[in-house]
Amino acid sequence: MRWRYACGIADDLAVGDCVVPTRVQTLDGVTSKLGAGGYASPDAGMTDRIAAALQRGRVPFRLGKSVSVPATFWHGDEKQIDPDTIALELEFAAFCHCAQSVGIKAGGLFVISDTKTQGLLDKTIPCDPRMLEAFRAVKGHAEQ
Repeated sequence: MRWRYACGIADDLAVGDCVVPTRVQTLDGVTSKLGAGGYASPDAGMTDRIAAALQRGRVPFRLGKSVSVPATFWHGDEKQIDPDTIALELEFAAFCHCAQSVGIKAGGLFVISDTKTQGLLDKTIPCDPRMLEAFRAVKGHAEQ
């Protein structure tokens, strides 16, 4: 399971929100070179277990598609990103593709660290408490 921060690109996501990715678009370059094509996916069963653990822990979250890009301050063409994508991150596509290639069930959980309107360097709303809350809810439940 991959725990990371991500940028919320859906208008209704805020810093501290949790996202459980269901599919990931591969704009990172590395994953495409590994043969993943345009998309990689986490294991559906693992995704369901993560979502169920968050629900039991009463941690609000959203399911949705993410996009992996090559750098934190990526300046690529936003038109390449699928319109239904809700989070932007760096490594999840490669993580899912490599895990699937060797038969490991992979899943993920992102806490939104920045959005279109609140930059990564603006730390007026800390997201670390939400990451800890989500970790406590999922620890031991999702990986069974």
